Amino acid sequence: MNPQRDFESKHARVIARQQPQWSRSIASGAVKQWARGPGLITNARAEADRVTAEEWTRRQTFRSLPTQNDFKAIVCLCLHIGPRLYKLIISQAYYLWPSQEIHPSEILGNSLKNLDPIRETCGIYIDWDASMQSLRLRSSDGRMVYEALEGLKAALRDAKAQAAGIEHLYIVQPPSMMAMTSAVTPVLSQVPSLVRQPVIESVALTGHKLSTQDRMKWDKQRSLLVAKQWQTCYTRMMDAFERLRSLQTPLRLRVNFGAMHISTYKKDFQGISYNFDKFANMMGESRTKAALNKQIPYLPDGIRLLDEIRSARDVFCPADSTTLSMDDIKPRHGLVILACTSVYEQLRLEADIDAVQNGGDDLFQIGTTHYNLHDTRQSRFNVGVMDLERYVPSTIICQLHLKWTRKFDWSVELVTDAQILKPTRDLQNLIGMCKPSTTGRVDSNGLLYPSVSLSTPPGIAIDEVLVKSVTRYRVLRTPFLVEITIYHRWNTPDTAGDPLTQCGVTLYNKDWDLLLSPRDRVPDLRGFSRGLDELFPSLSDNQSGFAGFVDSITRVQGILSKVQETVSETNRPS
Repeated sequence: MNPQRDFESKHARVIARQQPQWSRSIASGAVKQWARGPGLITNARAEADRVTAEEWTRRQTFRSLPTQNDFKAIVCLCLHIGPRLYKLIISQAYYLWPSQEIHPSEILGNSLKNLDPIRETCGIYIDWDASMQSLRLRSSDGRMVYEALEGLKAALRDAKAQAAGIEHLYIVQPPSMMAMTSAVTPVLSQVPSLVRQPVIESVALTGHKLSTQDRMKWDKQRSLLVAKQWQTCYTRMMDAFERLRSLQTPLRLRVNFGAMHISTYKKDFQGISYNFDKFANMMGESRTKAALNKQIPYLPDGIRLLDEIRSARDVFCPADSTTLSMDDIKPRHGLVILACTSVYEQLRLEADIDAVQNGGDDLFQIGTTHYNLHDTRQSRFNVGVMDLERYVPSTIICQLHLKWTRKFDWSVELVTDAQILKPTRDLQNLIGMCKPSTTGRVDSNGLLYPSVSLSTPPGIAIDEVLVKSVTRYRVLRTPFLVEITIYHRWNTPDTAGDPLTQCGVTLYNKDWDLLLSPRDRVPDLRGFSRGLDELFPSLSDNQSGFAGFVDSITRVQGILSKVQETVSETNRPS
């Protein structure tokens, strides 16, 4: 044995044991154990990060109470120390709270959270002074105090409008004298309900037909009843717009088609039939609750509806003036993600999917994105219209299978969105991880739609994914647009499987979104007058704007009913 070699080998083992872990990692090539470095940061990125950090610090500063050092300005101002007081408090004001029964936190949230935008924009401290029963505003700039007071008044008007309850109005259209019968019978849902009362999926005109004398009497009564109903609808809608005028969020007005389902009604209506007047009075009571099922029945793919609209060239035309032929209209695609955060906050993310032409093929990419709280829009006012003639049974088979003869109800709904103006980095990453395919995907009906793959970031759970394809048409000689939306829905983040296909139909005026948005950030300056003439412009000298609006809805309803009759004949049992 070589003593020198044994000594060197033992010494090498001792040195290896004494080497730091990071040195042995490099020697073994285990570079993956190292944390990734910051990488190359450009000057522009560093400046942007610095501005973002300063803005975040400034926002957090005014969300808390001022420190004791900030009050030195009151003494320093008397000693004429000079202009170095711009960071100190030199002005304060009090806003007398108008109610002694309601605490400000009940309206403006805990720690007056709803006033955070005013605090951040004006650079002002706002807190509650219990001894003065007032909101106290303190700032280093007196001009900001006046601006904050105006913003505070607007915030209180917005909170009052937000606190206004949802108003529902249900109108039962009187049947014509040829369709009118002596009774109205409910058609209950066969699906088990979690509540005591089963849901009424539809109602049917049953009983005997009216006599000739009763028909003439009903025809005169019907004309007066229809005029009274539309006048009530117009007045209630006008009052709702005035009540919601002070909202600081944009309003959204849409007309949806579907089937009205009644969930809360009088107990005896479940087992017996009503006459028309008694049923209409029940629908007019405040305790009655109903909702429009916007999914088109028996039209899950909407292909028949699209074909029928393309052929109805005497009713519809392309929505875009640059498109000359109805056959050249292509759908616009969008992505909707319903998610939930780790603190159980419901979110709805909507993004446009733009189609870029590349050699005749469509390449899809994510476009404009909107971030919203809550998984659905908040309804502010809803007018539901039921058409009883859609359930007139003409044969014994129809009486046994009433659901195959149903047409469409419709509703006028005014909704708002709780927008997230400053989304977090996790939400931005969620949209950034959405990768639409470059070739698209074709469903069983031959409809091309984008295929989207998602990667869920930590802290966010995806509940539902929707890819919607919207085709727009315009009703001839009117400003109203009709949207046929086909939804491809997955109840999981994995979109590799076959989706659930649904269809919806919406009517609206292209100018409504602009008219119902606050002008110059002033909610009260919205683009509609007391008479709502801007929302429902007159289409002719012989017809009012609101009457033309209802007439356009009736024309679309007729097209939907025609398609439904075709489908019912196909599905009707022999």
